[in-house]
Amino acid sequence: MNHLLINVRKTKEMNHLLINVRKTKEMNHLLINVRKTKEMNHLLINVRKTKEMNHLLINAGKTKEMNHLLINMRKTKEMNRLLINVRKTKEMNHLLINAGKTKEMNHLLINVRKTKEMNHLLINAGKTKEMNHLLINVRKTKEMNHLLINMRKTKEMNRLLINVRKTKEMNHLLINAGKTKEMNHLLINVRKTKEMNHLLINMRKTKEMNRLLINAGKTKEMNHLLINMRKTKEMNRLLINVRKTKEMNHLLINAGKTKEMNHLLINVRKTKEMNHLLINAGKTKEMNHLLINMRKTKEMNRLLINVRKTKEMNHLLINVRKTKEMNHLLINMRKTKEMNHLLINVRKTKEMNHLLINVRKTKEMNHLLINVRKTKGMNHLLINVRKTKEMNHLLINVRKTKEMNHLLINVRKTKEMNHLLINVRKTKEMNHLLINVRKTKEMNHLLINEVLLPRRLYCRGGSAAEEALLPRRLCCRGGSAAEEALLPRRLCFRGGSTAEEVLLPRRFCCRGGSAAEEALLPRRLCCRGGSAAEEALLPRRTPAPVHFTNIVQRPHSREGPLDGRGSVQSETSVSALFVDDPEVPPLIAAPPGSPWSHCSAAPPGGPWSHCSAEAPGVIAVRRPLEAPGVIAVRRPLEAPGVIAVRRPPWSHCSAEAPGVIAVRRPLEAPGVIAVLRPLESLQCGAPLRPLESLQC
Repeated sequence: MNHLLINVRKTKEMNHLLINVRKTKEMNHLLINVRKTKEMNHLLINVRKTKEMNHLLINAGKTKEMNHLLINMRKTKEMNRLLINVRKTKEMNHLLINAGKTKEMNHLLINVRKTKEMNHLLINAGKTKEMNHLLINVRKTKEMNHLLINMRKTKEMNRLLINVRKTKEMNHLLINAGKTKEMNHLLINVRKTKEMNHLLINMRKTKEMNRLLINAGKTKEMNHLLINMRKTKEMNRLLINVRKTKEMNHLLINAGKTKEMNHLLINVRKTKEMNHLLINAGKTKEMNHLLINMRKTKEMNRLLINVRKTKEMNHLLINVRKTKEMNHLLINMRKTKEMNHLLINVRKTKEMNHLLINVRKTKEMNHLLINVRKTKGMNHLLINVRKTKEMNHLLINVRKTKEMNHLLINVRKTKEMNHLLINVRKTKEMNHLLINVRKTKEMNHLLINEVLLPRRLYCRGGSAAEEALLPRRLCCRGGSAAEEALLPRRLCFRGGSTAEEVLLPRRFCCRGGSAAEEALLPRRLCCRGGSAAEEALLPRRTPAPVHFTNIVQRPHSREGPLDGRGSVQSETSVSALFVDDPEVPPLIAAPPGSPWSHCSAAPPGGPWSHCSAEAPGVIAVRRPLEAPGVIAVRRPLEAPGVIAVRRPPWSHCSAEAPGVIAVRRPLEAPGVIAVLRPLESLQCGAPLRPLESLQC
């Protein structure tokens, strides 16, 4: 169904394009849900005209008798042709605002079925390579309150001219369709050309405003702007703003919030590469999905749906049901009294051309911009995403469980946190919803790192480092390092290995006390004999005979041990001995009562790494770090002698030194150890103190 079905109640007195509008003497224009006044008999869709916003609002009012919006014009003497650029066919002499479907554009263009609670207009734009989306933005001004469906004609495309100059002889609504048996569809058909094959309700911006404002007429239950907009003094414009930029070719519905813009802007930055259409769908029993089908490209294979939770809005339920025939993103909304908004935010990055749908709710804007009224048959907003070769699954797949009735993007509901957690680094200052995706060369999939435990973890060895914001206490037994909160499964710690990485794709067999394994290893690593942390994504290095120790120290201060030159400040107490050769003598027993006292339990000639990792309250992996071989300390270090790297002043040397792993970015947590592989040389600007000068 690729028709724009806008239901219009046809009466003798109303043969204009009144989308459910009561016609009066002063108001024979297209009233898109406007209170009639003497001075305002134009199409007032509550639009403020600005140079930046010339978009199209289309909303349909539905009735039982007429399920379609016929933008078909009754021919008059002055106007016996379709002004909306319609190619007449035998069956179709109405307004074809329908986008010609091609291989690249076979989405659901516009489908509306009428329900009592929802008589909105569903307009979906057909996507093509350069698809110019339907710009849905209207600002209400005194100078522009007409229905401008005017489009500039080009050689390659006779656009949809929905611009009507109202005259005395022609006071019909020229977008009104005489309903007949053969023709009861609103065909917004568009001849597709190479440069422009999108929905031709998209117009070239002009100073006067040539947008198409098609709003559904008033009904008893809904006489406001049917994108569910409550007019208030402070906000009487439809904030469906579209900003065209070269860097952003996605439909950004309120992308990148700034201090100046904290209201709900369904902001779209239009670019050549991406011209999508975002549309609000009215749901009915028989047709309860708005399929905003998107063609995914290599650079854009994710749909990030970010929701900022406010007091008045508990959760935005973005539910996804994967089926064979429909790998769509189901944005399911649970209507509550405090939340009747559909918050969709999109944040775009250069590497991620996702459709980010974000909404920030403010006091001034408590209406539903892209609101969907739930009906019995359908309470989902279907945003369909075309699978690409690199991503043929929905990245935000949600399985609902009894414990999770929030936004189920791997969120566990706790008393402290009932928000939507999508990749949340949980800190005391930040318990809101962060949909943060860090795209690295090694990881081009969606990482959702939550700190919520999916199950109880069992820590062997007696670690003291408890997670600060865990929803429950961890069971720490023995003396191993604190387990990560989000372990997908139990990890097998053999021989006193360091704290394993958080998001292991599979079980790692750590034998002999290897260092912390990389989080996202493409293959299963077997570390034997106490070798240093292997770089997961690099060729395995050839072991070389090394006969030295690498001791890393820091002062007791939490503020970081590095001076401006990147060297390590020495200290009398040594916390850990990093030995990478079995022939090196075993670790020196720490004084009794010190936090390293259990290190003396290391077998002669055995592994070395577990000493630094298993000290109580010292080492704990917080999250998967991009750089291989980096251990993040979760809590303030209780034991002296561990480097706390706040910024990478030493990483430039690490990149040059043989066998040293360079930290790619600053680590947020205080107390980060750079796990070094055996160094053939420590002479790279002397970032680390020579081994001979360190006293054990």
